[in-house]
Amino acid sequence: MNRKIVIGLEVALLAVVAVFSAACILPESDEAFEQKYAKQMEATRSLADSMTKIQLSYLDMIQPGAERIAGDPDNTTQTTAILSEIYSSMPSFSVVAFVNETGHVTTVFPANYRDIVIGNWTDHLNRYHTDQTITFDKFNLRNHSVPGIVIHSGPETTGYVTALIDTSHYFGEVRSEYADAADWQYWLVADDGFILHSPYSELSGKNMRDLNTPDRAGLYRVFGQALGNTSGMAVYTGYSYSDLKPMNYVVTWDTVPIGHTGDQKLLVMITAKQNSRQNLVRAVPSTDQTLEEFVHSALIFVDEVGKDAALAEFSDPNGRFTTQEYSIFAFDRNKTMLADAYDHSLLGNPISYAVDSNGVEAGDLIHKRAMQGGGYVAYLYPNPAENMTEQLKLSYIVQVDDDWYIAAGSFGNYSNLHVPAEVRENITSYLRSVQTYAQSVDKDTAIATLNDPVGSYAPRNNMRFFAMDYNGTTLADPQYPQFVGENYLGMTDILGGSITRDAIILAKDGGGKQYVYTPKETTGGAYELRLEYILPAGDDWLILGAVTIA
Repeated sequence: MNRKIVIGLEVALLAVVAVFSAACILPESDEAFEQKYAKQMEATRSLADSMTKIQLSYLDMIQPGAERIAGDPDNTTQTTAILSEIYSSMPSFSVVAFVNETGHVTTVFPANYRDIVIGNWTDHLNRYHTDQTITFDKFNLRNHSVPGIVIHSGPETTGYVTALIDTSHYFGEVRSEYADAADWQYWLVADDGFILHSPYSELSGKNMRDLNTPDRAGLYRVFGQALGNTSGMAVYTGYSYSDLKPMNYVVTWDTVPIGHTGDQKLLVMITAKQNSRQNLVRAVPSTDQTLEEFVHSALIFVDEVGKDAALAEFSDPNGRFTTQEYSIFAFDRNKTMLADAYDHSLLGNPISYAVDSNGVEAGDLIHKRAMQGGGYVAYLYPNPAENMTEQLKLSYIVQVDDDWYIAAGSFGNYSNLHVPAEVRENITSYLRSVQTYAQSVDKDTAIATLNDPVGSYAPRNNMRFFAMDYNGTTLADPQYPQFVGENYLGMTDILGGSITRDAIILAKDGGGKQYVYTPKETTGGAYELRLEYILPAGDDWLILGAVTIA
């Protein structure tokens, strides 16, 4: 009997907020309407075609590594090396793991994800004795659940390789090619109703068939229509938190056959407001306070009325802390949202679900900054005053007590800051190759190599690169060697972010992304906004790559 390793793919989530209700199906004779939204339909079909190819190519790409592990599944050193190779070569994979035949994660890369739990795998192990090639489950990662696709390759197995995929790599090409893509929202729904990706976080991992409630009946009906038609278009009416009123939405969908047999289907849906691009004018007061003054006035209010009354006021869209410029949100040390004026569906859900279109974990950054005593964090977020178009937002966080925090944010004048998927994949691939190299040699050798401006690991494609230790001292900078030895621990950018400390915190937690707004090194005068990607290179130092986006 040949020993086989199952291959699994898990799909990560992005979170954007909207709410839907009653639906009506688009009349087939409405040619003018179909022509108006032809680009949306074209993008949906393009996305479905792309996903059909991608999910099969991922399977083929990790098959060789899985077969090598199958020869000696108890060899942890070899398994770790193979998972590292897969991770380094696949920028769309956030985590790669080996799960044994009893469903336990035994090896994972990067190692900081070693406490992951991948659903209840008893059912999946039973399915390996069938012809089914695709199943769906939840991937419990850093205290929150991520739904995903699982692909397995045979009925006889000693375990399987599984990978968590960043869905921004699915949607990135559409965002880059279509002018209206910034206003679109994306859904991935299995044909049994399992929601793999949703525009709002509380539905991800749940079943579409359970949404036949008054507030989501329209969405439920659209799903039923989509199940009976491989591809199509429909209109439904739903309440928009961003506009504080019912809005008409257009949904387009297409079908992805899953696996080599195509027995299961995955619905790809894109939704958009029918009357999009109309700015919202809210009947709420204005304030001349600065962002810091506004948040500190909310802190004084908490002292005056107590936690419960303050949270109720912060969650009131007509409350005193909901203005044209700012609104207060609140969360606790466990990352749970406690107050939000415009989207009550977020309450009780983890703030860590908030990830912007460039893969910056905004919620996680806000929580980390809170744990450091507060301060500023920059990220992209849908602007309610600009029809939920993603813009740069700066949030200021303060600590109320040991248990919870309040914050507010303001939008800058920056739009169209989405970094193309190809650029993000290039920087991810480069940094992962540097990380793999740095961890394969001693620290001094690695630093000497990384300081070589024309060496094998010299930065490429207009990328900024350097390495520093966890005390903030620059260890390697092949582009500006004069900075080596300088300490930047206390450095802040023009937005007020503690950018060096935040980079170190991200590295210690396994890595991540952040925005910084600093003077250009070449001029010392003009400022530039950059997206930085940080990875740990060893126990006490990190590597950082950055691209300019504005």
